[in-house]
Amino acid sequence: MVCGSTLFGNQIQANNKSNARLHTCGQESREDLMASENPSSEEDRQACQDNPHDHNGDVPDSEQVGSAAASKQDRGQNQSGQTRIRGSRPPQPQWHDFEILIETVNQDIEPESGLDGPAFFWNRFISDSSEDLAQRLTNSPVAPTDQARTVMTLPMDWYLYEQTHLADMEDKNQESLAGIGSQLGILRMDMPTFDLESQALAGVQAVVANAMASNRWKDALGNLVAAIELTSSFMGRVADRDGQGFEFLKDLIEQLRIYMDALASQADTQLAQESLQLLLTVVCKDDFLLNPVQMMHLLSACLSFAQWDDTRVLAYDALQQAISTMDRVRRERTTGHGDGRQAGGSAEETSKKDPDGHGGPTRFTDPDDPTDPDNPVNHLFEDSDGNLVDIPFDLIGQQFDQVCLFLQHDLLRVGGEEDRADQFLAEHLHLEPMADAWAIRLIGRRDWSGLLSLSEQVTAANPNQEILSLPEEPLPYGWESLKELALVKLGRTEELIDLYRERIIEFYEPNTGKPAVNTSDSNRTRQMEQGTDPVAIYSTSTPLGTIQASGPTNSARELLSRFYWACDDHLLVQIETLMTSYADGQGRFTPNRAYEELLIDQGLSRAAWRYCRRFPESRLRLAPTIARGLPDKARTIILGPIGMDGSYHGRLPDRRIAYQHLSQTLSLYAKVFSFHEAATIARKLTDHFPDRPALAQALRGFLEA
Repeated sequence: MVCGSTLFGNQIQANNKSNARLHTCGQESREDLMASENPSSEEDRQACQDNPHDHNGDVPDSEQVGSAAASKQDRGQNQSGQTRIRGSRPPQPQWHDFEILIETVNQDIEPESGLDGPAFFWNRFISDSSEDLAQRLTNSPVAPTDQARTVMTLPMDWYLYEQTHLADMEDKNQESLAGIGSQLGILRMDMPTFDLESQALAGVQAVVANAMASNRWKDALGNLVAAIELTSSFMGRVADRDGQGFEFLKDLIEQLRIYMDALASQADTQLAQESLQLLLTVVCKDDFLLNPVQMMHLLSACLSFAQWDDTRVLAYDALQQAISTMDRVRRERTTGHGDGRQAGGSAEETSKKDPDGHGGPTRFTDPDDPTDPDNPVNHLFEDSDGNLVDIPFDLIGQQFDQVCLFLQHDLLRVGGEEDRADQFLAEHLHLEPMADAWAIRLIGRRDWSGLLSLSEQVTAANPNQEILSLPEEPLPYGWESLKELALVKLGRTEELIDLYRERIIEFYEPNTGKPAVNTSDSNRTRQMEQGTDPVAIYSTSTPLGTIQASGPTNSARELLSRFYWACDDHLLVQIETLMTSYADGQGRFTPNRAYEELLIDQGLSRAAWRYCRRFPESRLRLAPTIARGLPDKARTIILGPIGMDGSYHGRLPDRRIAYQHLSQTLSLYAKVFSFHEAATIARKLTDHFPDRPALAQALRGFLEA
């Protein structure tokens, strides 16, 4: 990777020394750990077995984490008097997620616009494609507009005519045909799904190909605009359930943008003005006013003119005309003084194209009463299946206002006003794409202080604001991950420690987390302590071997690795703070895999035992850790109802699967303690149940293995 060799180089170099120190004193740390965790006297061992608790089931003050870990023997001191962590330390964090993020921004996202910063509508593909197109253009004739319209509409008319006469109209009365699309003689919801293979848009393809080959700019552009207008109107009359027609329309818009970019590089002021006016005749039609996103994609063709000093003002004027059109429609709906005109033309023009007034896919003005909330025409529009859906015009207006902001930003960026474009992003952080673009800009400039300020500002205003424009994998915590990146690059370890500690405390994996057992049930708690709780001991769906073999997830391990790295030589103090805050999981309902890994790493047997009292499903996983300081507790956890003398608490099921489970239990016991002890228990079990040859066979297999 380009940035992999230098990313966090200072931090990694600084920690190589501490890692080396850990390797040299690791054995001594383990000896200190065994001395502090294993009871040194018979009285201590008895206290560990009894494990007294207060009336709330919590450990008394003398057993609190801070007090237990604060002793010099428990913590260990090196010769210089500095605190040394217990157990081994995981490897240095790899930071692959941040490397991927920075590389993606530097090599993929920022270069995509071809500008000095990110953009929403503009991309390098437009200018590159227009350069290729300009080399192929010739002074070839273009079909006259009226002939071009005929060529495009004939296949469309034949398609609609075919659908009308193929429909079964016997069960439809005349009243059912009075709705939207009645002039076709068929409701759109009754049409079959539109397919491009029908060749209904073949005329459009022919006209567009003819226009895209000619440098007779005005005539060719007129046909391209007409192609988009007629295609949009046609798609409002068919059932485009698979979205093939919509994708076709998007491709048309892209071709128009490429052609206008080539035109803008050759146009004088008059030609530029005439071209943008042609574009606005379609942009301000109903079909696009009711779809602001596609409307702005089409209007973004004006960005090509913003590149040039003599036509830049015309691009701004085109956006302003679109805004004025939407404002007029809003006023008409608010005041109720509309004259029946649709946004794209006069009432007379609309009547000529659609005498019944129901030809378009949607209609948001009603000549009779445009403010009547009970009239469904004002609120209910058709989806692609022909069903009426409620889309209030106010919502459309809000979407229009937002996408206008994106186009305004791109006008500044394309026009070379980088500082104003950056300021524009910083002023609209409540919009996810704007905040994302500003983060991309800061990462590209390696402005880590600015990224930290941005992440804090966004999370303070809206903690749940999503990141839409950056890859999800490197940012599992969203804006908090960007904050983490900034803190790491700035070397602010104290804040990183607080951040990682909070993540460990709140760690939860929805794919693996299980509901915690209700330990308020005293009978259930007693069964767990005695090893007679059937849950998770003899569950045939989760064999012991599977539970033991399942290692930590990458997310939990990487989180701990970063926590250890940030804490450095102050790790033990920070672990004490973390354990005090976590309080053995009190008030929580799911196991914490990251906390469990911390207990295993540091060999905290007593803390692991207290944790298992609250989350019994984690006992088997933590049994090896518990065995280091509380061996009898670990034996009880692993053996469950099996006694050291070969007895069995309760009735041993006379089933082969139960015997196999006994063999797995003894295998785990042998790994934690010794094979000699496990073999002794196996022989005593065989002696205790002499009338069960299947049991003897299963245990013989364990002994031979």
